[in-house]
Amino acid sequence: LSFAPIVGLTGSIEAVEFIQPLYRLLLIPAVALLPAPNWAKMAGWLWILFDSALNIEAINGMEEALVFQLRMGIHLAFAVWAFAVSWRTTGALRWMAFAVAAVTGGYSFVAPWVPEWILPITALLLLLYILLAGRYLLGQANVAKST
Repeated sequence: LSFAPIVGLTGSIEAVEFIQPLYRLLLIPAVALLPAPNWAKMAGWLWILFDSALNIEAINGMEEALVFQLRMGIHLAFAVWAFAVSWRTTGALRWMAFAVAAVTGGYSFVAPWVPEWILPITALLLLLYILLAGRYLLGQANVAKST
C-alpha cells in the first residue's frame, strides 16, 4: 500500500520506498492497542516487518516487479489483522477495518488483472483506517482516564 500516488509523489522508486515506511510507523501502536486476538496481532506485526523489508529491498535494487509480487503476498497478513479488528470493534472503525481488509486482501488476489489506478484506492482506505483507529484509541484513552 502506497500513499505516494495519492499525494502526487512520483519519480524514483527510492523516494517512494523511503516514504512508505513512515505511515507504517503510525500502525505500530494500532497493532499493539486495537482489540484483536494475539494471532491476528502477529499477522499485523509480520505485515509491518516484511512490507518494510521490501522497501529496503527496493532501495537496494530488487526488481520492482518482484517487490510488488511479494508485497501483494504480505498484504494478506495485513488483511487478516484488519479483519480481526473489524470483529472486535464497533461503528465506523468496524466497517472501515472490514473494508480495508476486504479490498487489500482481494486486490492481492486480482492485482494482475485489474488496472493499476485501483491500487491508490487501497491506500486511501488505509489512511482512513489509520485516522479512525487513532480516534478510537484516543477515545479509549479518555474513557480509561475518566474512570
